[in-house]
Amino acid sequence: MRKLKAICGGCLLFASVGVASADLDQHSELGPSELALQAGYGHYGAVIQQGSGNEAALTQQGLQQLARINQDGSGNTAYAVQSGVANAADIRQIGDANQVHAEQAGMHNAIDVLQVGTGNTAAMLQAGSANLVTVEQVGSSNRAEIDQSATGSSVAVRQYGNSNTARVVQY
Repeated sequence: MRKLKAICGGCLLFASVGVASADLDQHSELGPSELALQAGYGHYGAVIQQGSGNEAALTQQGLQQLARINQDGSGNTAYAVQSGVANAADIRQIGDANQVHAEQAGMHNAIDVLQVGTGNTAAMLQAGSANLVTVEQVGSSNRAEIDQSATGSSVAVRQYGNSNTARVVQY
């Protein structure tokens, strides 16, 4: 199946090669932007945005990737890139000016991010198989960076308050 859908005024783009589905939903008069690119089979991607000036991009390659991005606020940015088999990402942003960059390669990896507040940043790179990354940021100006390449590993970063910094490298 080949599908290309473009609507601008809020900028919505969805492209798919293979068998995949994406659910893109915008709720704003100022028009947030969404981008979903899928190649392979059995992918599911959902982007839900409420507020103004939010940006989300989702790229899925391989087989059976699952990703959800939910943004409620203004000026939030979320990017999810997945390749391999059966990886999952769940990104929720509530507040303003939060940023997430999540990349996964391998098999059966999962990323779960919750940001509540203003100006939080989370960046993660995950490769291997059966790994889990959990990031929870509640407050303002928190920063988390995670680099994980292993098998069967997990990382959990929970930041409450303001201006916390965490960097985790696990191989």
